[in-house]
Amino acid sequence: MSELTSEKIDEAAFEQLYVSIIEPTLAPMEAERLATWKTFWSRLWILVVPAGLVLATIFSALARDADPFVWIAGFVIAGGSAWIYQPLARFQNRCKAAVLSKLAEALKLSYMIEGFDPPAFEAARGFDILPYYERKSFEDLFAGHRRGCDFQLYEAHLEEERGSGKNRRWVTTFRGQIIRIAFPKKFLGTTVVNRERFFKWKRAGFERVGLESSQFERAFEVYGTDQVEARYLVHPAFMARLIDLEATVGGKQLRCLFHEGDLVIVIDGPNMFEVVDVGKPIPEKERTRKGVLQIQSIFDIMDQVLDPPRPHWGAKA
Repeated sequence: MSELTSEKIDEAAFEQLYVSIIEPTLAPMEAERLATWKTFWSRLWILVVPAGLVLATIFSALARDADPFVWIAGFVIAGGSAWIYQPLARFQNRCKAAVLSKLAEALKLSYMIEGFDPPAFEAARGFDILPYYERKSFEDLFAGHRRGCDFQLYEAHLEEERGSGKNRRWVTTFRGQIIRIAFPKKFLGTTVVNRERFFKWKRAGFERVGLESSQFERAFEVYGTDQVEARYLVHPAFMARLIDLEATVGGKQLRCLFHEGDLVIVIDGPNMFEVVDVGKPIPEKERTRKGVLQIQSIFDIMDQVLDPPRPHWGAKA
């Protein structure tokens, strides 16, 4: 497998990655994809006929009281759907993990699809730049080194159960990307950057930081324990980059935290890095192109944040 030497994934770099990694990895899995779809259709027919008879019997018996039928039907549909789709979901994850692991290696990164401890998640929750949740899941952890700093990037999905009775449902409170950039030295204080009106943020020991630009003052709320450091960190060029970052990943409500030696960036955004669609023959070049360019977009985010270099961010060891 050839190594990618450039820091920029341009069109030529993508073609190199596609020929050397993506196509050789996914093309042999096409036969398995077709076999997995056969399993899907077999399970569907196995479930549909008996389930239809059972539900028809229940509905007939409970015609005068539909509520129990609704509950039972809901459980049957949910459980049955999960069982039917399970082979496809597992296959898609295996394909994605195989490709992204090799891509990460070529880009001198590490990758885990799931089963990892989310970096800086507790710090983000502790300073309320992530919302309340009752159920959480994480995927697609990339880790590496950029511009003299270690970093980790992953995707998070947070949910809260709302409603009551038959109207209870899981509602997404956050879906997007979390980036942790670890600087060599600790910051003097803690600085929190929220988008204006994201929520009313209050914390003992923090004061509102006035920004140099009225434009960004309207867009962001900044709070810090060290006013001098906060103004130095959150300068107009940095704030402009934050707005650009949202557009780069198609996200919104970007906010961040400077704490100890870490910069934590949180972006509400679409699911990324989905390089495989099991509904179509693999490899699908345009889909993989999109996934690879999304990796480059994350590099762009970190480069924009770290460029120009600010070597004295953080003044104590």
